[in-house]
Amino acid sequence: MDGRDERGRFAPGNAWAGKSPGRKPRAVEERLLSELAERVKNGTLGAILDKVIECAKNGDEWAIKFIFAYLVGQPVQRASVSLSGRDALDDWINDLRGVEDAEPGNALAESGAETTHLG
Repeated sequence: MDGRDERGRFAPGNAWAGKSPGRKPRAVEERLLSELAERVKNGTLGAILDKVIECAKNGDEWAIKFIFAYLVGQPVQRASVSLSGRDALDDWINDLRGVEDAEPGNALAESGAETTHLG
């Protein structure tokens, strides 16, 4: 064992347990954010955003992604089920159920699952 608990912290009995305060949270980040805020005063932020918008209008992909990431957010990942591969789906369900030589198209009906037929 490396002397750490299940969460990766020093466990009791480890030579460093309780002795190291670790890195102060966000100390470096707070200093950088403070410096950035100081430099972006008096309309500078507006000028920067105008430039980003101009770049997006000119087709710069990074600017378009930047604007959409902040205005729209990241897209939600969605799953799509296609009914066109019905035989493949039946084969997969049969494999899961351990059914051999099942008649195609009957796997869902045999499972007792409710089905809705589209179009």
